[in-house]
Amino acid sequence: MNEIEGKTIFEMLKINAARELNEEVGVLEEEALNNLHFIGLINDDKTEVGQVHVGVVYECKVDKQRVEVKEDDTLVIKWMTGEEAKKQKKIMRLGQNF
Repeated sequence: MNEIEGKTIFEMLKINAARELNEEVGVLEEEALNNLHFIGLINDDKTEVGQVHVGVVYECKVDKQRVEVKEDDTLVIKWMTGEEAKKQKKIMRLGQNF
């Protein structure tokens, strides 16, 4: 995460998430900033990476016609309806693997 002088941690997280969306799937940063909504945090101590990192979860509405995987060796996009996403969120809250 890049530190941004004069910004709160919450603002920095959102700005960095928007930058990542642009780099990874081509979403314009301004579009992402206007549509990113904080959902919560993920803490998973079961993996080596999870033991030293906390994940930040955002929801972002985008035009799927303008999204493209830029790193196809590491990314897969799965589109969901709002109802499917709510169901997925419920599963995540219960701590179940999907």
